[in-house]
Amino acid sequence: MIDKQQVTTALFEQWDVIDALLSELDEDRWRVSTPLPGWDVHAVVAHIVGTESLLHGEPLPSVDADVRARAHVKNEIAAMNEQWVESLRPLTGAQLLERYRTITAQRRTDLAAMTDEAWYTPAMSPIGE
Repeated sequence: MIDKQQVTTALFEQWDVIDALLSELDEDRWRVSTPLPGWDVHAVVAHIVGTESLLHGEPLPSVDADVRARAHVKNEIAAMNEQWVESLRPLTGAQLLERYRTITAQRRTDLAAMTDEAWYTPAMSPIGE
C-alpha cells in the first residue's frame, strides 16, 4: 500500500517546482522543443493539464485535427494525450500556466478530500490496474 499523505505531499511539491520553472519562461521558451517527439514545452504542460483535467472529471476535448495521423502518436492513450495538447495549443504560455494553476489547485482539493477507501481502491491506468 502506498501512503496517501506521502504521495500527495510529493506530488504537490513537484507541481510547485514545475510552476516555479514555468513562471520564468517567456513566450519563446514555451515553444522550445523537448526530447519528446512532436512536443515542445507547451505541449508537455498541456499534457499535464489534460491528465489532471481528466482525473478531475472533465471530458476529453474534441479537436478538428487528425491527431492519430501524427508520427509520434502510436496508440489510443497517445491519441488521447494529443487531443489535450491540440486543444490547448492556441493558448499563450501565460494562459496555459493559468490553466495549470487552476487544475492543480482543483486536484489538490480532490485528492485531499479522497477517502482512504477510494485511495486504496484499484483503478485502471495506461499501464494496467
